[in-house]
Order: sequence, then structure tokens, then C-alpha cells
Amino acid sequence: MCLYIHKLVHTYIGANRRNAMADCEAVCSCVFEGVFVGGHKIAQSAEVIGSFNITQIVNCSASVVQNYFIDDSNITYLSLNMVDGRQDDITWFMCDVINFVEVGRRSNLNTLIHCEKGISRSCSYSIAYLMWKKQMPMKDAFAHVKSNRSVCNPNSAFTCQLLELDELFSGQGRLQSLIWRCASHGEYDPCCPGWTICR
Repeated sequence: MCLYIHKLVHTYIGANRRNAMADCEAVCSCVFEGVFVGGHKIAQSAEVIGSFNITQIVNCSASVVQNYFIDDSNITYLSLNMVDGRQDDITWFMCDVINFVEVGRRSNLNTLIHCEKGISRSCSYSIAYLMWKKQMPMKDAFAHVKSNRSVCNPNSAFTCQLLELDELFSGQGRLQSLIWRCASHGEYDPCCPGWTICR
């Protein structure tokens, strides 16, 4: 009987999660002033891009989701060849993303950060940006993004990397400049730079 109930609960939770994910696929979530998160359906919607006046796009899944408006001179892309797995590391591109978003915001430009589903990669970078920009602890930045995008769920590797970032920020206070060692990551980006400075 207990096993039967456990299976029913597991099926119910799984169905709810799938429904929530499906519902969010066509949602562009504003997680911070001028910063939006979405999946591939949002990234390809000219109507959504236009309605939110998005002129900057961070494509966190460029190996599987194309830059749909690459020929539009009003839109600037930052393309990241990442997969949503333990072998990838968000710190490879951390400063590139933070700089891209921040420079845009200083010019009053709206940025969409997207991946395939708008669940893990894009949410991870949104959390990291909030941690840096607002000096938020990771748990608060996560809660903030989650409250604005219910399906926010960085994978375990990205969560660990965000916790490491949290330790770095809390150990040194507000950093004026942050230096990351960007290790080469082979097939994903053979032209990876060495040292990157995030101001």
C-alpha cells in the first residue's frame, strides 16, 4: 500500500513539474530591472523581444539554439556554447555575462538571458548577476529569481559553483574587480581566453 501511495505521489509531483515547465516555456520572466530570463521559444519570438524592448541577448545554449535575430542590427548577442551538465562550468563565462548585462543596463538596454528551457543555465547566470550587482547571498539571489521564474532550478554543478562564488564574495566583501581563471574547456569553446577581468 505504501509503495502504491509513493508511486502516486511521485507521479503527481512529476506531472506538476512537467506542467510548470511547459507553462514557462512561453513566458519571458523579468528577474531584475532590465534583465529577463526565458527559453528557446522566447528567444525566437520577435513579438516578445519587441514588446519587452530587448536589444541584448545572452544565448547560453548556442550549440542547440540558434541566434534567431543575428541579422538584426538592433540586437547584440553574447553566445555561449554550454550544455546543462556536470561537465560545464558557469564560471568559464561569468565575467563575460556580468559585463555584457551591466554595460547594457548602464545604457538602459534590456537583456534576455536564455537557454533551452529557461531553467538551469540562464537562471544560474541571472542569480550570479544579482549576487554581484546587489551583493546578495546566493540563497537570497536564488529566492529572488525563483520568485519571478518558478521553474528556476540550476543543476547541482551550477549550484555548487554559485555557492563557491558566494563564499568568494562574502569573504572579500564588495569586489571592485574580480579575476577568474578561465580554463580551456575543449570542444565547447576552443578559443577560451586565459584570464578574464570583471569590473
